[in-house]
Amino acid sequence: MQDKVFLLHSPIATPTEPPVGVSQLVGYLRAHGLDLTVADVNMAFFDGVMTKEAMSRSLSQARRRFSAVDASPRLAGRALLSYIPLLQHASLDTLPDRIERAVSVFRDEERFFDFESYFEGARAAKSAFGLLSATLSPFTLDFTEVSSLLHNFDSSAELYEAIEEFQRIEDNVVLDVLNGALDATFRGRRPAVVGISITYAHQFFFGMLLARLVRQRFPECYLALGGPLVATIANRGRKVGSFALFRDADAIAVSDGEVAFRTVIEHVLAGRPVPPTPNLIVYDRRTGEGGVPEVNVIEDIDEIACPDFSSLPLDRYWSPTPVLPLPIARGCYWDKCTFCFYGFVPDGRRATAPYRERSVHKIVEDIAGLNRKHGCTHFDFTVDLVAPVLLDKLAAALPEAGLNVKWMLEARAEKNFTRERCRKLKAGGMTYAAFGLESMDQEVLDAISKGTKVAQYAATLSNFYNEGIATHAMGFFDFPGEDYQAALASVEFLKENDKHLSEVGWGSFILDIGSQVHRDAEKFGIEPIVHAEEDLATSVCHAPTAPNKTEEEQEKLEALFEEYRLTHDKYSHLGRPFLAGGSLEPHCLIYYGKLGPTAAADFTRVVKRRLSPELHGADRLRMAVRDARPHYAVKDVYRLFNELRKLLSDDKAGPVLTIGRRGSKSERVRRFDRYDKFLVGGEERRVLASPDQIVEVSESQWEVLSAFADVRSVQEVLDLYEEHAPRIQALLRKAVSYGWLEPVPSLSC
Repeated sequence: MQDKVFLLHSPIATPTEPPVGVSQLVGYLRAHGLDLTVADVNMAFFDGVMTKEAMSRSLSQARRRFSAVDASPRLAGRALLSYIPLLQHASLDTLPDRIERAVSVFRDEERFFDFESYFEGARAAKSAFGLLSATLSPFTLDFTEVSSLLHNFDSSAELYEAIEEFQRIEDNVVLDVLNGALDATFRGRRPAVVGISITYAHQFFFGMLLARLVRQRFPECYLALGGPLVATIANRGRKVGSFALFRDADAIAVSDGEVAFRTVIEHVLAGRPVPPTPNLIVYDRRTGEGGVPEVNVIEDIDEIACPDFSSLPLDRYWSPTPVLPLPIARGCYWDKCTFCFYGFVPDGRRATAPYRERSVHKIVEDIAGLNRKHGCTHFDFTVDLVAPVLLDKLAAALPEAGLNVKWMLEARAEKNFTRERCRKLKAGGMTYAAFGLESMDQEVLDAISKGTKVAQYAATLSNFYNEGIATHAMGFFDFPGEDYQAALASVEFLKENDKHLSEVGWGSFILDIGSQVHRDAEKFGIEPIVHAEEDLATSVCHAPTAPNKTEEEQEKLEALFEEYRLTHDKYSHLGRPFLAGGSLEPHCLIYYGKLGPTAAADFTRVVKRRLSPELHGADRLRMAVRDARPHYAVKDVYRLFNELRKLLSDDKAGPVLTIGRRGSKSERVRRFDRYDKFLVGGEERRVLASPDQIVEVSESQWEVLSAFADVRSVQEVLDLYEEHAPRIQALLRKAVSYGWLEPVPSLSC
């Protein structure tokens, strides 16, 4: 059966831990006597691109293409799009020789905890993605994003156009790596069933590309997709009769997909048609007809076997000790937040699937088994939100079973998390918890139906932190109805409670399709902005029916929050999957487990000192930020022509540029959030600013920036470029020299 059934985990996902969905499905199928071949194509992707050979090849391509583009008297259209990333990365001469040792730090038990070595490894990995992207224009790759400047992946028509264009890119290193991974997986065998797991948005493009590559290789195989992301898309599609995901797929497993995928395997291998099956959307690609299933759940999740990681390359993941994801519950025990909508939600449910817990003795049995088999002592409890009483029972049961393990999960800041209760959780292995606080204004929390009180948050966080459990505060600005004072309360809370926070992740509200806010938009005072062609969207832009903040208030708030980010050590600016780059990262669990809840802040302070020679002085920077009028940044000014949602080809007019605000959909709307005049030493100076640096610009360069700030179409950009080409090229080269055009500002090679 291993020669007939294959399960693939798609890039780009975290390289720091194995995939949970694939592992759980494998455990279930093998427990029912169905064996299969498992391939973590994501890990094969990282092993393939983070090499001297791949980087040397990419650097040679970047140099050739940059020489050709730079010699052009006028840049337009696609050449203009490719110029900046090529300019940025074609000079990374030392990267090929450094990349393999740099990323090996993440598997090295000693170097991993050396801040300087870790930082250099992360910086090299980010630069590697930048170099790859420079050779793949108009596509951009990063740890948490795969996007195209010319395609909107929320549109199935544009998604499949993008897939075809990606396959046409000459000397495509990434495509060669993916094809090589498929060669190594199938090894000449012809599959009967192939399943592809797509959990997150940054896996979507490559997941659908894998489906295309598999279909091209094996036109006759039965191809099924699964995972929360495609389930969320399918949930919307079933309501409007759309089967846009099925150009290459035969079925999508949704909700609890174990029984559905098992049914597919059993019927296909027996040569029988796949019958109507709960939690399985099927589609006949010959007739164009699809079937919408009954949706149900596995009530007793104790019946599901422990995840099986035995077929995965545990020694290849970017962690010095294994961190294994382990589901201890399904669904959200609260399930009332008005902003939330996740997965394939059965009718009548508000936000998620019904909440179900695995029994404590089964969880302990799972952990003990994985500890014996893989030597694992670090676990990522992958849950939406678990009831506190289960945590109490588990924390008591693990030491009783002789298990000395460390674990992390997302929790709710309940008022009954007393100091004594937190002490017991710590004794039972709880090391790191992320809390969805959402807002520090009670009216906003009530509108969210969070069920918590702002007054309890400070005490709850301090109880965890003081007992040695790292805390990550999560929230967002611009929930519908939030005014300036409400938003300011969140900033002030973070400042006042900084000593009890290990990390902070504060973003902007996103309107998820299907959430209560989306369903009752008029009640919440917003108007969703729907584009009919976006048949794959899981969220939409929106506009308030009446403004809640003035322009001045919005800009002041952003400046205050940016000052907090710069002056407090809760952000490493490395991004996911690195330390202090996002919530519940495996690297954070390992660091906190060894160095305590201050580890991320300690690391960030070292990074800042490491960067100080590249800055114009941290004190000067902070003074400039503090004294500045509302300000904007060059890294977003150049994106005026580099990151528009969609650009047409050279001979066509471009779209109107939308300058978005918080609350807009960040993947498609960019805001120029920092360039203006600063007061430096009491004197007004024209400067450009990144999150970590400032530098003066000349009068002529300022004139160019001012001109670009008012541009409304791509054609105007091209006209301005032709008029000011020498000034713009000088400006771009200066920006490169100061690191603004790097994948992570100021942190690349």
